[in-house]
Amino acid sequence: MQNKSYLKVFLSSILFMICLSAQATIVLNLGIIHKKALNANEGHILVSEVHEIKELENGESFFVTMKNGVGVEFKAFFVQNLNDYGPSPLIALTGKIYNSQGSILKSITENDFTIPLDSEKVLVFDDKSGQVVIIKIVPTLL
Repeated sequence: MQNKSYLKVFLSSILFMICLSAQATIVLNLGIIHKKALNANEGHILVSEVHEIKELENGESFFVTMKNGVGVEFKAFFVQNLNDYGPSPLIALTGKIYNSQGSILKSITENDFTIPLDSEKVLVFDDKSGQVVIIKIVPTLL
């Protein structure tokens, strides 16, 4: 009788682990490029970059900051379609983009920013003071 209870616990734990591993993970290949004009008359531009790969669960947020203070804060989630089974082929991002002074350069809503899986999307933000932030994102599934 005791062997049956151990078997039930073992099978329940295996089933639980399978259910946990069945959830899809969003992988974001993220590149941020910051360009700042040093002297508008001479055309000197300072360029800094950061590239990261983030593994996120549905609805998880992340924050990436460059050494110069430019940063992005995003939350990634699947755009669900009632006719599809499994994870959606469309990823939505919400968040904020900060300039080097820490001010919000742009707020992004899910209506502004959706990306199909395995395709690149490029966002360019200019704060009109000689600073440009370029964000390249490629979402995939793990």
